[in-house]
Amino acid sequence: MRKNIYTLISLIAVLAIAACSKSGNQEKIIAVEKEFSFQPWELLSESGSTLSLISNTIEPQKCGGTKVKIEVKIDPRGVIVNVNGLTYPSLCDNISLKATDTSRIEGLKKGSYSFKINLKNAIVNDGSLTIEDNKYTLSMNKLDGIEVPISEIMRVPKGLIWGYVSYELPQEANYTKFIDKLKKIASPQNDIPKGDYGYFTMGDQSKFNVKVKIDQPKNKTEHLVYYLNSNSSNLKDLVEEFRNAAFEVKFYTSDGKAF
Repeated sequence: MRKNIYTLISLIAVLAIAACSKSGNQEKIIAVEKEFSFQPWELLSESGSTLSLISNTIEPQKCGGTKVKIEVKIDPRGVIVNVNGLTYPSLCDNISLKATDTSRIEGLKKGSYSFKINLKNAIVNDGSLTIEDNKYTLSMNKLDGIEVPISEIMRVPKGLIWGYVSYELPQEANYTKFIDKLKKIASPQNDIPKGDYGYFTMGDQSKFNVKVKIDQPKNKTEHLVYYLNSNSSNLKDLVEEFRNAAFEVKFYTSDGKAF
């Protein structure tokens, strides 16, 4: 049966203290089962971007809407993240989803900071957070009870827009018209640094992919990244002009809007 870090926290604390024990000439290592996943994230809004931390349980919970109970403490020396358990909705819908939380990490300037993730004050994972002009990097020295699947998030350049167009093949001419009109308000962008931007990825040879699930993908899907040279209302009007049942189009902006 899978262990639960909350019901066995006292035992895990003892194991963490005695994680290494020698038997003869051999060391016996006791591993702590991973229960939580963490990754840096950039929240986008009209007032600017904000560094945040996404927390998830690795395994789904029985009630949808279950949250990870996170307490974030920030001072000039670093960040301490305390995981204090899970909070459950008043009514359980029996939908199996991972518990999650998105916590803001505000007030830190460019530089490197200590970063601790504490599980119930019994297991302490030490690491560092580095804030640069173009990216956030979370480097953990220990991964007891946690995982960090994405440790580096690139920062979205201001003015960037990204999205996709998914259309039926008879709509090919419509797609061409859409791109022609898009280029009147935005410039194609294919030279941003490669990496994971959270909302999308830029790979080798300018390969670009929006990280979003398309509910009803059509015969042809194109992923697009541009710099907006106009007001975002013009982008909204363009999307609404072309969108129909056979021509699905979705765009996102660096100030947190979605059309």
